[in-house]
Amino acid sequence: MEYLLFLPLIWLIICASGILPLVLLRFSDFSPVASPVPIFEKAIGVIDPNWIEANGFQGKCAIEPLGIPMAIFTNFDETIALAVYFAADQRVVDLVSKFPGEISITTSTTIDGPLLPSPRGIMYQGFPGHDVQDLLRIHQDAIELLKQSLKTEPLQHDDIPTAMQKFTSGQLGYLLCRPWKILALPYRYALVRRARKELTLQQQAHKGIINLEALARQSQDS
Repeated sequence: MEYLLFLPLIWLIICASGILPLVLLRFSDFSPVASPVPIFEKAIGVIDPNWIEANGFQGKCAIEPLGIPMAIFTNFDETIALAVYFAADQRVVDLVSKFPGEISITTSTTIDGPLLPSPRGIMYQGFPGHDVQDLLRIHQDAIELLKQSLKTEPLQHDDIPTAMQKFTSGQLGYLLCRPWKILALPYRYALVRRARKELTLQQQAHKGIINLEALARQSQDS
């Protein structure tokens, strides 16, 4: 029974471990690297460059926050950002689009997006193991759903590194103002992120995870 006394300590350690990467990212350097070619070469080593070109993507910039090499591409109208990065020797692909009202949708090969509670309007779709072609199709379906629901068009990506740093700072500020949400990290790690695995945005709306009507009001109030 005395071991139960250590459970609160273990819980707090997990919470601290969960928020530490966000704290480090908040103070990390998101500036584009001076020599992006090696990072882009590493990215196209795992994604067919012919597919990148055929789908209208082109290289935008390369960054290394926390030493993590990240190649960023945008599509022809710059409404979809494609980020390819390598963390703990694993390749991760993110597709990101944003809408008025601080609304964004990220479609990723990792399910860790929902681990940290985010401000309303920040949405994730996690599809581990899917190739980039499937990921793009799922992301485009989400864009169409949001266009219809919000009655607006996606915004263009301009200064992506600055936007990423601003997003990180905003999420950290959101959590520090709501410390009880930090205490929920072990629960979110064990259950929430897996419960949302391979759920499209439409399925999340059907399950009540997101509220499209509230998002439409948020977009219109911006």
